[in-house]
Amino acid sequence: MASGQTALSLSDLPFMYSFVNLLFIWSTGDVTDFTRYYIVGLIAGLIGTFFVFWHPIQWLLDKFTMSKQQTLSIYEIDYPNVVPPLRKIIVKEWFSLSLKTSAIKYLKDKIAGQIYFMIILITLFIALLTTNFQQTVGLKDSPHLYVIIVGVVGMSTGIAIFMAKQSESFGLNLKLSALYFLISLRLIGFKEESNVIKQAIDLNDWPTVKEMIDRILHNNWGSLDSYTIK
Repeated sequence: MASGQTALSLSDLPFMYSFVNLLFIWSTGDVTDFTRYYIVGLIAGLIGTFFVFWHPIQWLLDKFTMSKQQTLSIYEIDYPNVVPPLRKIIVKEWFSLSLKTSAIKYLKDKIAGQIYFMIILITLFIALLTTNFQQTVGLKDSPHLYVIIVGVVGMSTGIAIFMAKQSESFGLNLKLSALYFLISLRLIGFKEESNVIKQAIDLNDWPTVKEMIDRILHNNWGSLDSYTIK
């Protein structure tokens, strides 16, 4: 743990879990049903520690997002008496930078957590339909089995709907973060506004970010032509 910290970090938890399980298995020298639970715990802890240092879901999200960059980076802004809205594509440079910001990483972590939870729910649903799992958990021929299955299906549906909404807001927030870089690094005379936008991004106050960016772009969209693609 880093000096001055008083709480366990994300890597400390699976490490201690794996280490204690390993010492217990090593010290017993016997393979029993009880010991097998610790072997499962050891494997889970090792995988958990591995995921702390390499985030496969986030890595896949980055790859997928960059593959859809041309579509995802289209940004529209309404002008009075102009139909349809003016559309621009944010260049890859700003788009790539926004993926590395802490605010966007936080959103990616949330999406990854939802995906992991959905995987657990789907696996649990499939397991509940098998006789072996029903017998293991004592739900074979139990009237509670169908109640639990309905509950798992309900949670899965709720998470799926929430994930769809999150993916939409993630795309918009990614564009706004990219436009922040464009405004702060390319436009002159908006240092104060850029600082406010940065603070709003750090606080995940995306409505404020959008409002301020739209206001700036309304007055300066023409000057962005050399940094965007029509």
